[in-house]
This record gives sequence, C-alpha cells and structure tokens, in this order.
Amino acid sequence: MQDVYTVVFEGRQKYELANARVGKTAAGTVIIEIPSYEVFGSQLRSTLVSAFESILGHKKAKAIESQIGSQIDVENTYWGKYPQVIQADFDPSNKHYQIATVINPTPANPDAFSQAIGSDLSGDHLDNYSIFGELLAVARK
Repeated sequence: MQDVYTVVFEGRQKYELANARVGKTAAGTVIIEIPSYEVFGSQLRSTLVSAFESILGHKKAKAIESQIGSQIDVENTYWGKYPQVIQADFDPSNKHYQIATVINPTPANPDAFSQAIGSDLSGDHLDNYSIFGELLAVARK
C-alpha cells in the first residue's frame, strides 16, 4: 500500500511542479504559485482508492478511507481543489529555508489555511519540498 501511495503522491508533486509559476519579491521571498487542478487531482485520488480496494477489498478499503481519508486529503493539498502559494525565505547565515504553504489564498475565502514549516529545512533536506528545490534555489541568489 505504501508503494501505491508513494506513486500517487509523487505523481501529484510532479504535476504541481510542471504547472508551478515562480517569482521573487524585492525582499527576496520566493513565491511559488500552483493553480488548482481539481480534475487531475480527482483522478489521482480515485486511482489511490481503486488501488487500495484491489489490495484490501472494497470493505476494508472503505473502512480505512473513513479513518484516514481526510488526513490523506490534507497531505495531498486537497488533490488540487484549491490553488496554492508556497512562500520561502532563505537565511544565508544558516542556509535554512522558512517555508509556508497557503491553500486557497483568496481574500474572500475564510476557509484558506496555511501550514508553516519551520526553519529546520536546510538547502539539502527539504522534506516534501525537495521536488521544488530548483525553484527554491532562486532565494539563494
């Protein structure tokens, strides 16, 4: 099951990377904008659920989905239902990034939320943001 999840997770990340727009503010903050991709995201989620059903059977897969489905949705940024903005500041003194992800960043949307990632993300260890490493490197310049 972990292998299936990893393939779907990486597929989502690659799609986001291919569609991301990157810019840099005058203050040096890197802004990565990822437009929504609800149709593709829905296909990815369906692929994941179908794979779990084929491995576990329909009943067990549905039970697991009811237990952890919302957590998987959050970890996969709601499968592209909303646009995202990733903001990254680079501190050259310790070579760490301060990264924040904002989901659905529209002024009129009270459901927008952000996930702050601590400055423990060094240029070599970007965790889930590794796929954006080349884009984040813009902050170092």
